[in-house]
Amino acid sequence: MALLQVATDLILGNITATLIFLIVFCVLWKYLQPSSYVLPPGPRPWPVVGHLHMFSPFGEVGPHERIWDLAKQYKSKTIGLYLGPYYAMMLHDYDDVKKMFAMDEFSGRGNVPFWKIFLGGLVGSDGPRWKEQRRFSLSTLRDFGLGKNKLEKIIHAEAEHLFEVFDSYKGKPKDISIVINNVVSNIICSLIFGHRFDYDDPTFVHMLELMEENFNKNLFPVSIGSMTPGLKYLDKILPGDIFKFRRTVEVMNEMRTTVIKTEYESHKAKYDPNIIEDYIDAFYKEVKAREGKEQTEEHWFTEKQLNMNIEDLFQVGTETTTTSLKWIILYMMHFPEIQEKVRAEIHNVIGHDRLPSMRDKTDLPFTEAVFTEVQRKQVILPLSIGNCTFDKPTEFEGYVLPPYTRIYANIHAIHHDPEYWKEPDKFIPERFLDKDGKYCADERMLTFSTGKRACLGEGLARMELFIFATAILQKYRLVKSEKAPLPPLRFLKGSSTFIPQPYEVCLIRV
Repeated sequence: MALLQVATDLILGNITATLIFLIVFCVLWKYLQPSSYVLPPGPRPWPVVGHLHMFSPFGEVGPHERIWDLAKQYKSKTIGLYLGPYYAMMLHDYDDVKKMFAMDEFSGRGNVPFWKIFLGGLVGSDGPRWKEQRRFSLSTLRDFGLGKNKLEKIIHAEAEHLFEVFDSYKGKPKDISIVINNVVSNIICSLIFGHRFDYDDPTFVHMLELMEENFNKNLFPVSIGSMTPGLKYLDKILPGDIFKFRRTVEVMNEMRTTVIKTEYESHKAKYDPNIIEDYIDAFYKEVKAREGKEQTEEHWFTEKQLNMNIEDLFQVGTETTTTSLKWIILYMMHFPEIQEKVRAEIHNVIGHDRLPSMRDKTDLPFTEAVFTEVQRKQVILPLSIGNCTFDKPTEFEGYVLPPYTRIYANIHAIHHDPEYWKEPDKFIPERFLDKDGKYCADERMLTFSTGKRACLGEGLARMELFIFATAILQKYRLVKSEKAPLPPLRFLKGSSTFIPQPYEVCLIRV
């Protein structure tokens, strides 16, 4: 009992000391900042956490709506918040986002150590490393099919596998989330690994489970812990793994050792510099080109960097497309008359048998308008991944911002701005058609963000989304179960991204 009491006193003492340190640190951080900064309006921050409580994904409304309400309260399209001790600028004006995100001064990702571990590849890095790896990845993806018939053939082949699964349901209500994720993930597998997986392959199933856990379950607690100084040390004292630091690292290591390393070793064993068939081949070619040579410039073609790049490519190459497809299917269940109009257009242009191609896109204006309107209404990341200033004060539109200021675009607010969109809360695909019925793209659509940090996987995601969604509507009527109410057009609470609540759909062959 005495030993137990001593241990308890030590733990409580450590926790108390840590909390006191955090409060003092954050108060000093906040109030000893140079007064020369000129900041946008915003509420007074709470001790230690700042305004992190506003970013909880568990409320009736999402963080993007809370922050937009705050902007309305302050009558300003730019407001300032604190993420722990880190200052953040929240943008609600499209012109500000377009201008700021195009500037080098706002193209950083910040100096949060664990964040760089979690997303240290193409998404979380900055500076020379980011420029080198982004340039290489874009070039490689273009070489392996973006905008070419080769990738279309891969997507068409995967669509046939999808239809086999759909047909096996025989029109019965099914939750199709897993099979949609399988289909989209297999496209990125083909580009990175050079082959697809069977949907029941244990390695494939395990890989997708690991990625889903880190992105949709661990990302939010890790972000909170990373943004609040000292919490990752407090996490070591408290029982359990409150902020998921340890579990996140375990998942990443397991992904790398059980999947990526196996693929990498296989590629190295059969490497032929004259036959480059996928992303790993291209990356290893860069590694070999630097072996045994004196390097005059720093480079990041290492196995560690490959691990991070592949993890990021899977996220940017699957999350947007998978979730957008699920939203499109759900909206078509809600608007059957629009679904029938889309299908009629597809059958009139393509027919019933030939699979859609990107060359059909201009001849399917209403179909494209419907897909775009779904993406306007349901943004996968309503708040953009934060850009960041660098290590010195930075000026923008009369504001003087502290070093390492986070910059977030409220994409949901921009997509629903009543000053620009007519009846923004209504589902009106015709807003993307001109008077002649031709599709009109709108630059205010920020599904893939904008500027220097725009989504690397945009081209791939657009191609997959158009072909898969068009093919599904060409082949199937999407209806709700007769025994269940129509699933709501609401997001799933607690998720790091804006995904729909689980639902079932009946797929009826047409």
